[in-house]
Amino acid sequence: MADAEPAPPAPPPELYSSAAGEAALRQLYVSTLIDLSFPEERLVPTSFGTGSVVVCGPSDAPPLVVWHGTAAPAPDMLLEVPQLVERFRVYAPDIPCQAGSRSDPALLDPATHAYGRWAAEVVLGLGLLRGTRPPVHVGVSLGALVLLDLAVVKPEAICGAALLSPGMGLEPVTGQKRRMPWQLALGFALYRWLPCAPAAWLALAPMCDEPRRAPPVLDNVKLAISYFPDAPGPFTDEQLRCLAGVPVLVEAPEHDVFGSAQAAVERARAVWPDCEAVLVRGAKHMPGGRGMRETNERMIKALERTTMATKRAANRRRSLLSYLALAWGIGGFLLSVFSLLVCALNVHRPAGAAGLALLLGSVLLPLHPTPPRWAARFLARSVAELRAYFPINVIYEDEAAFASNKPGSPTPGPFVVGYEPHSVLPLGMCVFSPHARDTPPSLSRSVIAATSTLFLAPGMRHMCYWLGCRSASRQVLQQSLAEGSTVVLCPGGVAECFEMDPRQGHEVAFLRSRTGFVRLAMQAGAPIVPAFAFGQTAHYSWWRPFIDWPKQLVPRGAMGSFVRRIGYVPMLAWGILGSALPRQVPMTIAVGRPIPVPHTANPSKAEVQATLDAYIAALQGIFERHKAAAGHAHDTLTVL
Repeated sequence: MADAEPAPPAPPPELYSSAAGEAALRQLYVSTLIDLSFPEERLVPTSFGTGSVVVCGPSDAPPLVVWHGTAAPAPDMLLEVPQLVERFRVYAPDIPCQAGSRSDPALLDPATHAYGRWAAEVVLGLGLLRGTRPPVHVGVSLGALVLLDLAVVKPEAICGAALLSPGMGLEPVTGQKRRMPWQLALGFALYRWLPCAPAAWLALAPMCDEPRRAPPVLDNVKLAISYFPDAPGPFTDEQLRCLAGVPVLVEAPEHDVFGSAQAAVERARAVWPDCEAVLVRGAKHMPGGRGMRETNERMIKALERTTMATKRAANRRRSLLSYLALAWGIGGFLLSVFSLLVCALNVHRPAGAAGLALLLGSVLLPLHPTPPRWAARFLARSVAELRAYFPINVIYEDEAAFASNKPGSPTPGPFVVGYEPHSVLPLGMCVFSPHARDTPPSLSRSVIAATSTLFLAPGMRHMCYWLGCRSASRQVLQQSLAEGSTVVLCPGGVAECFEMDPRQGHEVAFLRSRTGFVRLAMQAGAPIVPAFAFGQTAHYSWWRPFIDWPKQLVPRGAMGSFVRRIGYVPMLAWGILGSALPRQVPMTIAVGRPIPVPHTANPSKAEVQATLDAYIAALQGIFERHKAAAGHAHDTLTVL
């Protein structure tokens, strides 16, 4: 049985040239940090290691994330933009494997958008996606490329972007490996060999307007950099369009040694027609004092416009369609049952009899997997609204396992996704719907196992079927796997609702005796994918008669038998203001690595138990690894 723990990332080459150089850079980092106002450092756990983030600025100001450039860690970057620190709550992450960076070194592969995935986990871990508005971002040089990679991976994490000296980030995709400009390579080599003022001027002149006033980039290079990690990109037009719909400012210096500024401006205007693209005449990659002040002024005006516009948009009331798209799945079932009862009670009247006949007749209509065009648009809007409502963020420990390795090759799968916990309603399952966006192909081509009671509700049965829900019967799920569809189910099921702990932060997974989904996976040869949804249990409060109160009237064992017999747990659940609308508690869904299973038609009890144990261990592992970043550091998980 393969170990369910994710393999550690490949260690990067040694960054620092010497121990003395590393110590000097650490000291330089600390001394620079002291000069900042309101300095604070946060450590954010990610799947790539711990990320270090410098935080400064007024705590009640709008959030702003600043991504620094090569050889200029977070404190150096913030000293260059003091006006931002005065107006915003600034978060400046240290990019791994950069000189002086306090983040754990990690070899981030641009081909897999590892920079963007690391950045997304950092932003999520900072809690910046828990409110109604994501933060605005500033990316400088290398940081602009990291910001673009973040937009590819998680565009909903950005409500506005300023790209300063993006250089290679907006160059067309050529397929050729990037190289350092020869002017810089020659200058840095000369400075390494002969560290003196003339050599420093020759090294910095190609990229700095005022080489003598430049930040200590050369000292960083001399002391630290023994290699340059590959930067993110290049980016296709389709990838760049992930930023479409949000305000974008591009400032490209005319004499940028890292790429054509004119080409960058033209491409920005072509990809983002509404962006503000500025060609800074006469400037180099690192502007001088006057150029930096002008750049900062333009950037601050653009960021403040973005912040105000985003605030106004967030304060507007949602449209009727938005509320309808959000509430139909929750209120629709209740409405159909209520309508059925009203018609049944008034069957002696013509209108009641006609309504009852219509409702019962709709249950007999055949179900087709392909929805009409209007239903497909409505369901896509519903899933998008539901994800934005909480919001829902998804972390993949190995996203490449769910995508094809080469264009045109078949996607892997099918899989059996073991989603926990069930909670009152497992609303996070919507991210695996065929109508969900930004889900890997092999996971979006899924069916979601649901109680068969759902398909007895007039009207709702068709919408749920088109959404991707299927009856949680073994025959239906086996057929779905045979057809190549991934099956998403909650192994704990109804029994888990019976065992839910009403105490906040105490999650329960009823798994020790749940071998059915393991047999299903083994008979199909489908790897099992553990997934855990943080924050889902808090969406509703609940009361279960004779389980929560009064407990003494009915023995717990008898109540458990009754629940198993009827197929659901009787409960009264409520969300916002006692309604069926769930509370806006942010969700984070952590998706683990697939667990390989043996393909056998008749698995033995020992094989089933070993696979179940591996799944439980993997689920507990992703819970512990991601609970802090998800904002639930003190939560506990009990497996029954």
